[in-house]
Amino acid sequence: MTATLYSSPNFVRPILPGCLAKYFKLDVNIVDIADVEKDFSKEFPLHLVPTLVDEKNNWELTEHIAINNYFIKTGAKEAEIKTLLGSNPKTESEILRWESMAVSDFLNREIQVVGPFINFLPYDPKKLAEDEKKLAATLAIYEKQLTKNNGFLVGDHVTLADLSTATCFFLGFNFYYGPEWRAQYPAITAWYEKVGKSPYVADFFKDKKFLAKKPAPPS
Repeated sequence: MTATLYSSPNFVRPILPGCLAKYFKLDVNIVDIADVEKDFSKEFPLHLVPTLVDEKNNWELTEHIAINNYFIKTGAKEAEIKTLLGSNPKTESEILRWESMAVSDFLNREIQVVGPFINFLPYDPKKLAEDEKKLAATLAIYEKQLTKNNGFLVGDHVTLADLSTATCFFLGFNFYYGPEWRAQYPAITAWYEKVGKSPYVADFFKDKKFLAKKPAPPS
């Protein structure tokens, strides 16, 4: 495979595909869309990343879950594929469930809360309070699952569910989740640290640190 993975450091969804391409040493050139803005916008009017273009076979693939799946099945051996993607229909479906929740419902709610603190969304105190409640409802699901399942989302080891979800949690941990938040969600915090050390994503997370304090509201 000789392909181009269009990415951007300004978005969360491309993080894991980039990590997997590097870990499996795939013949994939990672390109920041900011460097090819005009051509990318013309070819992909939705302007969404990640986007994979296999020039050799004249083939395109979009969406975080699909690209992750393709990279693993292309780069990993059979045993590792089963470890990451599941070894039976039940486990495969559970992994897909958590992947889908991470990049849709959870990430969308997280963006609404974190967005005002990174100048991505306007700051409205009333709306932020409402969005924090919605996010808290989703966080409670993760805290309960990780506590019940001994620190993993599915099974007893890191799967694609954990990798995908942890890279989505990066937005909050990097810009919003302070000490009080981490004390409120100990299972999520411990899991995030553990998954961040996984060889699939360790290079990305190696220099990342927890926030010393929760950021102040935008002025």
